[in-house]
Amino acid sequence: MEQEILDFTEGLRVIGVNPEEKVALFADNSCRWLVADQGIMAMGAINVVRGSRSAVEELLHIYNHSESVGLVVDNPEFFNRLAGTFSSKSTMRFLVLLWGEKAWLSSGETHGVPIFSYKEIIELGRESRVAHIGSHDARQGCKYEIIGSDDIATIVYTSGTTGNPKGVMLTHKNLLHQIENLWDVVPAEAGDRFLSMLPTWHVYERACEYFTFTHGIEQVYTTVRNLKDDLRHYQPQYLISVPLVYETLY
Repeated sequence: MEQEILDFTEGLRVIGVNPEEKVALFADNSCRWLVADQGIMAMGAINVVRGSRSAVEELLHIYNHSESVGLVVDNPEFFNRLAGTFSSKSTMRFLVLLWGEKAWLSSGETHGVPIFSYKEIIELGRESRVAHIGSHDARQGCKYEIIGSDDIATIVYTSGTTGNPKGVMLTHKNLLHQIENLWDVVPAEAGDRFLSMLPTWHVYERACEYFTFTHGIEQVYTTVRNLKDDLRHYQPQYLISVPLVYETLY
């Protein structure tokens, strides 16, 4: 997974993403969400996260307000829902599909925006990394930005219950604090299993997710529909959730 994250990071660099630029990541729980999330932050860019269930106008507001330069989405079906509004009211330098085929996109809605599949970004990054390793000239010409702990890592928008969603800027130090201190509350060990059903872009879920991978813990994603079956099947040591779910279960 580490190598795939580094490939994604380099792939973004190849298509022109720069440190401190914002990249919108509108997608739901999956292993590729984690790769994209880490890949964007690893190159010093700032990811702007949201799930696919939000209203189109809300996603448009988040994209434009954050000054994102490109969009990473779950799949073609989801982008087709956004395309009409985004194509006329926003500016995109690129579009990346985590899942699905580019051929499934509605024709004429991208207006010349470069479109990449997840596999294409990974391959671009892998080829570039191999070239850097194998060529002295490439290594000399390759410049990597140093990421500081006080640099912004991500922008998470509020639910917008009192108006338009508001962006909350979190630094790398904010995220690292959770990783370093959660163990005092949850003394999990390598080999333990977490079961999670919260949106991966939610800050609570992200903190737990980063914590689990840092400590060699297995993470299993589930949904409300599959929760009871997955609890029986995977028998996790920990469940990442919120009170409403526990009330439903018991």
